[in-house]
Amino acid sequence: MYSDGVVALAPFERDALPQIHTWVNDLELCRAIDRVLPVTQFEHEKWYAALIERRDAVTFAVRREGRLIGLCGLKNIQPRHHHAELWIYLGEAAERGRGLGRRAVRLLARFGFEQLNLHRIYLYVIAANEAAQRTYLACGFHVEGRDREHIYLDGRYHDSVRMGLLQSELPPEST
Repeated sequence: MYSDGVVALAPFERDALPQIHTWVNDLELCRAIDRVLPVTQFEHEKWYAALIERRDAVTFAVRREGRLIGLCGLKNIQPRHHHAELWIYLGEAAERGRGLGRRAVRLLARFGFEQLNLHRIYLYVIAANEAAQRTYLACGFHVEGRDREHIYLDGRYHDSVRMGLLQSELPPEST
């Protein structure tokens, strides 16, 4: 388990599925993670089964004081090229905007660089999500590009911002 004393990245266990199922059907969160369709219990179980079979991904439960507050992970892990895509969401609305996502991103990046020997971690974020972009910038990520009108949400197109972090750019450990 990776922890900074406030946030911990713990194994993602089946017993977390009911809480996550509630989150992925929350309209506000769905907009942030680009999900538009309701998720049935059957679909949710199939997603979990497929997730634990993936060999190119790692998923963590984000916990604070032992309580599940979100999920994060690295996907599309490329061992040959030493890069992966980062994703995160905090499902508990009360925990957003408190710096906990920043802490989880730093822990996840450190895990990727130290344990998976990654050279680069990248991500995509909807341009309108300025809070997420500030979080990623605070974690050392750099804006690498912009895909114009890449995401269709709420009846209009939005740009997607591509950000990346090299192992040599990882800020020193801090809280």
